[in-house]
Amino acid sequence: MLTHEAVAGFLSLFQSGMGMRAQVGCTVESFLCEQLGIDRRYLEDRIRTIFLDGKAVDEVKSTFVRDGSVLALSAAMPGLLGAALKKGGPFASLRSSVSHNGKRNPSEKVEGTVILKLFNFLSREIGPNLLAKGLWVRDREVKTFLETWPSSPGRGPIRAFSKGVEIPPDRLPGSLRPSKYIFVFLP
Repeated sequence: MLTHEAVAGFLSLFQSGMGMRAQVGCTVESFLCEQLGIDRRYLEDRIRTIFLDGKAVDEVKSTFVRDGSVLALSAAMPGLLGAALKKGGPFASLRSSVSHNGKRNPSEKVEGTVILKLFNFLSREIGPNLLAKGLWVRDREVKTFLETWPSSPGRGPIRAFSKGVEIPPDRLPGSLRPSKYIFVFLP
């Protein structure tokens, strides 16, 4: 398991978005609970704000993830903004123009890609399990990350792949190219 300090090193990657292959055409709830293994109680109690493709989600059981969707998750946020964006909160009706209506039901479940963004405590709580499975990251994000990731004990080795070929850690910075994705995981 990653140390607290190691997970903190990944915060910028989680906030910028990491891609994952997944079955799409399913509900947000199904994606989070069945595919990512997030407990339903955790989803209800801890994940307080959800955005799908830039729109707030109130109904995780009737809003569908599609290929290329960007799903952003956050724990409770402070103040009026947090109250306004809280899923199913008392102010949900006031933000109808920026809320996901959840009406589009894809015709079938297929393999696709979802970009997942994690904010605040969720990065530390959900992030390590996702990194153990592996995530796709844009090269430019990996480059920025490597500049801040010290190679110290407890941080663990980073394994990265491009086109199915493992990139040795010492060669990773020199192999990065713009607009390319790298598969990254921490064993």
